[in-house]
Amino acid sequence: MKYLIIIIMFFLSSFNINADDFHYNETVLINKGYTKFDPKIYYDTHILDDCYEKIFNKDRFEMIGFMEILFDDDGFIYNLYYLLEEEYKFIEELPNILVIIYLENEDKLYGYYKMNLNLEAEEEVSTTLGNLLIFY
Repeated sequence: MKYLIIIIMFFLSSFNINADDFHYNETVLINKGYTKFDPKIYYDTHILDDCYEKIFNKDRFEMIGFMEILFDDDGFIYNLYYLLEEEYKFIEELPNILVIIYLENEDKLYGYYKMNLNLEAEEEVSTTLGNLLIFY
């Protein structure tokens, strides 16, 4: 009986830790300027189209490239969207125009996005594709 109570307490405490991690991560993203969205309603392609229209004042026509990056310091997986040249290469002098991050809580997926409306770059990273400017 004593072991059953200990096991139940362990599972309850681990559930609270996971829920707290989600709320902490969500707070960090909101404080960094990310907007929360429901991926079942507002798809990443819709966000990308809206972002492109806000930056360039026209419907999306150019090819878009995608890259996932994981930074060790915060643990988020950043989904970065770039403009591509005709040869399907990233345009190195332009940073990504959009960032999307997904978090899961209680088997439900939540999305967070941030648009690079001023085409600013926060840092430059070296990849196998070349040096890329990153906004996140």
